[in-house]
Amino acid sequence: MVDVLMCKEGSGPGRKIDSIIVAVISIAWALWQLALPRLLILDSLKIRAIHLAFAVTLVYLTIPFRKHKRIPIEPQRIPIIDYCLAILAGLAVLYIMFDWTGISMRLGKPLMRDVIFSVALIVLLLEASRRV
Repeated sequence: MVDVLMCKEGSGPGRKIDSIIVAVISIAWALWQLALPRLLILDSLKIRAIHLAFAVTLVYLTIPFRKHKRIPIEPQRIPIIDYCLAILAGLAVLYIMFDWTGISMRLGKPLMRDVIFSVALIVLLLEASRRV
């Protein structure tokens, strides 16, 4: 009886919210890809930046920092640090889209924010590729 009343570590309202967030982002990405050919006319750089923002965000939310190979563990909540990294990676990628004209006009003389966003994006992409 006690086992029925106690929540497992991987279940509960927190895990349900995590899966809803991942599902909403995934569905938004799918709808974005379906809307591209007919409804939206954008520059290819902006399309690629948005595509990369969705992909990197989902990588951080679905793939854990460490992979446990010895003991199969039930899915747990997504850690706060992964939410923060997903948001930072998405914003760093979208910075390219929002300030593309400025970046292209400052070709040889980047601003400090350009350097900060580019270094952050490189580090976050390396971490995302390590997780995959």
